[in-house]
Amino acid sequence: DYVIFYPHDKKLFIFLCELKSGKPDGAVSQVKATELLIRYIIQLACRQLGYIQRDIEYRALIFSTSPNNERFSTKVNTKVKWREDDKLKFCHLKAGEVCDLRRYCCE
Repeated sequence: DYVIFYPHDKKLFIFLCELKSGKPDGAVSQVKATELLIRYIIQLACRQLGYIQRDIEYRALIFSTSPNNERFSTKVNTKVKWREDDKLKFCHLKAGEVCDLRRYCCE
């Protein structure tokens, strides 16, 4: 649904955000497709605009209104529970939760 470019320390974090009104089924494949698009745009910027590529890390935040269940817990936790799919870190969050991006850069 949207992408956030967030510089933190000496890295550029790119957060791929997906909003779901129910169960987050299929969200991981959607953020992986968005990752491919953003990688292409960054490569294009590097070539066309002389952008100097820095250390970039991609992470996905999937927001959902789905009730808590074993597979996709949207319970607000103090510790980020990252999952990984093809080296893309992602986590499920409760829709409407305040999201401090610094928290998702350090773990």
